[in-house]
Amino acid sequence: PDQAYLYTRPTNAVYSSRNEEATSIRTEARKDKVLRANTVDERTSAYQTLVAQSPLHNESVKTWCFDNLSVIAVLDSLNASGPMQAMINTNNVGVLGHSLGGAVAGELLQYSDVKAGINIDGFQFGSLIESNLSKPFLFIAADRPWVGGSSISNDIFFYASSSDCYMASFKGFQHRTFTDLGAFENVYSGNFDWTKSSTFHKNLRELVLWFFNKHLKGQSDSDNPRSDFGDSVKLWDSNK
Repeated sequence: PDQAYLYTRPTNAVYSSRNEEATSIRTEARKDKVLRANTVDERTSAYQTLVAQSPLHNESVKTWCFDNLSVIAVLDSLNASGPMQAMINTNNVGVLGHSLGGAVAGELLQYSDVKAGINIDGFQFGSLIESNLSKPFLFIAADRPWVGGSSISNDIFFYASSSDCYMASFKGFQHRTFTDLGAFENVYSGNFDWTKSSTFHKNLRELVLWFFNKHLKGQSDSDNPRSDFGDSVKLWDSNK
């Protein structure tokens, strides 16, 4: 297929407009300024500018939040009666997302329905820049050694969190390699070494499971996988 097919272009006007906002030179320059910031204050200021100048991204985050809350409401109704009665614990919901979906995960923590969340390599668009995290959260990011400052663009939320918060940086990853797109080598191989994919994604799965098991199921921290990652993953813990 045509390479352009990979960018998933629905015909709706909202997506088209947001895509123009996302790919504009100005937006990329603002993201780059966030990534290259050398201090928390500098990154916070750059982040505030990025979010303020990205109204369509913020609107998408808000819309997707309501979509998620609608799903939780449906699960509540299924849990109340019928063949799935009492089978779903909707009082203990966790959410994760990649890219803009990661921003949605962060935004959803402001609602009582969601207890913990994970943002996988997404800029935190939405309203979280105006407040602090008060529930367990994990930021996962691709290691970006070619830019100055922290490789974790969301460290400002980590430092300001009033709850358990973590950051993880995956060495050798790019934004798209957190997904399975590159596994379809004939379509979209990129520059990632997919011969190492099973090990890298095993680490990702183990980290996600450890986080949700700890903060949704109350399992012991003794099974923290950080000791098994070697130098492929760096993990920061707000409690350490």
